[in-house]
Amino acid sequence: MHVFISSFLLYRNLMINDSTNYEQLLQVSEYSSSIHIHFAKNHHSDKVAAERLANLKNVNLYPWETDTHNIAGWLKSQQKLDSVLDVF
Repeated sequence: MHVFISSFLLYRNLMINDSTNYEQLLQVSEYSSSIHIHFAKNHHSDKVAAERLANLKNVNLYPWETDTHNIAGWLKSQQKLDSVLDVF
């Protein structure tokens, strides 16, 4: 599963310090697939939101060298979105 940190609900909950709901859900669930979180390395809020889930066993972080909040749009404009989605 790909998560682009600009996804509104995930982002909103992570930024209001409510990430424990996501952490608890992923820790106790039997969800075993990998979760790939793509975010802008130079966008402070997005970086903080992504790093709050970094300690979960099935979460992989992918920081990108940009400061844009719309990481999926940026990946598309850089012609990288298709290759990112094809890898997984």
